[in-house]
Amino acid sequence: MKLKKWLQTNNLFLRVISVAVAGVILATILTTWISIQTLQKNYLKTFRNANQIFTEQINTDMTEFYAETATVMQTVRESWAFRRYFGMLDISTAEASYTIYSMKRQIDAIQSNQLKQTIRIIAIGRNGRSFISGESSLSISQEEILNSTFTKSIREANGKPVVQYVENGLSTIAKGKGAYVIGSSLTYSNSTVPYGYVYVVVPLDTLSAFNSRYTGATSELFLMDAQGTVLAAPDTDLIGTKQPELLQNARKKTEKISYNGTTCSVVYSYQPQMHCYIMSLINQEQILKDAHIFRNAILISMLICIGLMIPMFFFINYSVQPIYRLIRRMSKTKDGQLDLTSKIEESGSYEIKELSHVYNILLDDINRYINQLVEEQSNRRKAEIHALQMQINPHFIYNTLTTIKWLIWQGETEKSVKSIDAFIMILRNTISNKNEIISVAEEAKNLENYMFLLHTRFSEQIHTDIFIAESCESLSIPKLLVQPFVENAFYHAFSETTSGLIHVFFRKKEDDLVIEVVDNGSGMKLDDAQKNRKESFTGIGIHNVDDRIHLIYGQEYGVSIQSNLGSGTRITITIPAIPYQSPETDTKNTADAPKE
Repeated sequence: MKLKKWLQTNNLFLRVISVAVAGVILATILTTWISIQTLQKNYLKTFRNANQIFTEQINTDMTEFYAETATVMQTVRESWAFRRYFGMLDISTAEASYTIYSMKRQIDAIQSNQLKQTIRIIAIGRNGRSFISGESSLSISQEEILNSTFTKSIREANGKPVVQYVENGLSTIAKGKGAYVIGSSLTYSNSTVPYGYVYVVVPLDTLSAFNSRYTGATSELFLMDAQGTVLAAPDTDLIGTKQPELLQNARKKTEKISYNGTTCSVVYSYQPQMHCYIMSLINQEQILKDAHIFRNAILISMLICIGLMIPMFFFINYSVQPIYRLIRRMSKTKDGQLDLTSKIEESGSYEIKELSHVYNILLDDINRYINQLVEEQSNRRKAEIHALQMQINPHFIYNTLTTIKWLIWQGETEKSVKSIDAFIMILRNTISNKNEIISVAEEAKNLENYMFLLHTRFSEQIHTDIFIAESCESLSIPKLLVQPFVENAFYHAFSETTSGLIHVFFRKKEDDLVIEVVDNGSGMKLDDAQKNRKESFTGIGIHNVDDRIHLIYGQEYGVSIQSNLGSGTRITITIPAIPYQSPETDTKNTADAPKE
């Protein structure tokens, strides 16, 4: 009676579940069966297309490799050293040594490290001289090379490159293994008679490297020349053997062939520069075997999913999912993972809708509070930066005016005028320009004018130089960042001498802009240097510069000191390397700016 009553009470739910589960199972089985039938027909076609892409990619890699070797051969043909070494009959020992040295330099300059390790360049002249790159030597005599059918083919090509498989390998790098050789004749511009020949020896191991990463259990990649000679293959015993039938089937685009007792298909790509064929031999039996395993996995996984997930999904999702969704979202709050930008969906029963609505209202309130805090922190940061800037400007003006006053008192009228001009330029680029951030080029210009003022006051025997890496000129930097350190060097570094050097370097190190102020003055103890971080530099101090950098860029950037008594001082300023973007010019400020 209880069972009958439970069935009557849940009649609609049970009927919906039964129809849904039965329909999904039936549809899944039917779809899986159709998919398997289609898979056996289309899987091979898809695999062929994929392997065709692999062969084209290898073709592209080999084209780039040939282009690099062609550049080497062209350099040899146009080289004065090669023409001189192989074209002249009589040459002194000193001239020969220098010419060979020049030949090696020219070859090394155009070869990448990979090319140096994988190929050898051989040049043989009709005057009996020879040249070979790298730590290698000829595996056969010059006479055998010059009298070979390969060299004969080069002569008949009238200057065009000839590519051919050579069994003896020519060089010890490919001795006993054979090699693919690219050859060309060496001629003068006004003659068709060659004075020598150049050969680029490519070991078969190098060719095997092109296709090794694409060979798998279901396909094998071969590299063959136009005569059917295997240049590269997964089975190294096949290298150097003839496989003309395989090449013929590839040219015919035969979809099904028999190879070593298995049913295969073959796709290929022709490499025109090196006159070779890149072929992929696809094992159809292995592919279909893998597809069979794949079919069983699909059937088993589908049955498990249908048997477990479908009933649970319909039953639990309808009644409990809205509650769990709200619980998961609220649980993130205690873990610090609350997403303030994503509101919860207001669905489910009336109670769940009300809870979700209140939760969304709380998110809105928290967002408003956080935005208010962010705005207040931003305004505070801007005020602190502005306050630090205001410490610099009065100090800078005071020292400059003191310098000009001292010049006038000394009667140095011409220097006074030049100093005032420099002061005007600095004022225009610093005080009149309201921008906190300027370019490195502008900062360097201000620094040059500032150094001029310091020279006029202190000593022209203190030489100053500014070095800027080309990649740094367009980077951004806070205004008046370097002047305090240059001034400190003038004041303190040369207290025991009247001459010295101050260098300022701007360079880029990875993602940072590094500025170094280096002097060869008396230096200071490390404890004094640490103390100066707060108290020196005529009132501004490293502490001020440090604070500006920390406020603008963060605590990971700032100023460091390296100094020892008697060995000078090095100040290093590190800020991020950010490209400078010129802000829109304020028309009013431009009009009010002082004129030269």
